[in-house]
Amino acid sequence: MRGLTDDTLAKAGMWTGIDEFNFPIMSVYGKRLGYLTYFVGDAASLVGRTKYKHTVEVRGTFLYNEHILPGLFYGKPVMVVEGVFDALSTIQAGIPTVAATTNELTKYRLLKLYRYTNKIQFWMDSDKAGQDGMDRTIKEIKKLKLPIQYRIFDEHRYKDANEFLQGNPEEFSERMKTLKKELEEWI
Repeated sequence: MRGLTDDTLAKAGMWTGIDEFNFPIMSVYGKRLGYLTYFVGDAASLVGRTKYKHTVEVRGTFLYNEHILPGLFYGKPVMVVEGVFDALSTIQAGIPTVAATTNELTKYRLLKLYRYTNKIQFWMDSDKAGQDGMDRTIKEIKKLKLPIQYRIFDEHRYKDANEFLQGNPEEFSERMKTLKKELEEWI
């Protein structure tokens, strides 16, 4: 990055150097007054599997696109997906979406969501890690005893929302129209 030393980036919780986290795809997310609040890289093309790395400060507390939450009427459903590109796919379809950027929601993320809605539509990745994370999230909801209503979108033909969009754009578009209508009626 221009003007920043490796030491400065390391102190900011970002990374430098040539390793498996030297990302070809970066997602930068900022909010309020232009502060960088989130920075994630995807190294799937380098290591043959998706590998993310975040800034240190956001792990476990931050949701990608969380700035939409205060604008929701309380009780309006929100979609929670695993990855940033999954969120971008469903946002383009007109569905209010945040991304966990991990395969589960922590207590802090659930409490943040609950401040704005008690209805969550989950669409976590269909791989083992995504499903195990979903199981841990459901256990956390029950442990917190929050009156959260949740649904789990089950589309196991594709690993995630973005893969569904890339694999079959027409079907994805039709399914998102149906899902959007279902979410609007779930009030």
